[in-house]
Amino acid sequence: MGNQKGINKFLESYFENNIETELPKDMEYINSEIEQVEMALRSLIADVLHNEAENDAYDEFIPEHMKEKVEGRIKNWLSKNPGEEEDQFKDIRRKLDFFDLQEYKDIIISKLTGIILNHDLVLKE
Repeated sequence: MGNQKGINKFLESYFENNIETELPKDMEYINSEIEQVEMALRSLIADVLHNEAENDAYDEFIPEHMKEKVEGRIKNWLSKNPGEEEDQFKDIRRKLDFFDLQEYKDIIISKLTGIILNHDLVLKE
């Protein structure tokens, strides 16, 4: 049992002190592809919501609990990047850069699906 604790302690300290921030070379291409898909998804979400909004897509379609998280992330990012201006976050597209994948999924399921179904019903009538 004592040997197990020693191994666990070694592994814990090893991974705490040896955090790799670089991807292996064979993963760089996949990472780049994923980033492109994510950027296209953000733009698509922003375009659809913007086209459907009466005034401000972010205020109209993004739930309050998500706004709080995103605004916290933006404030944190601004504090770490003092040369950046808060004005750049007026547009929903830029704010979407601070959503996580779960939040994208929630927006797609709760907002975009309704918009698409509504358009489909209008087209059928």
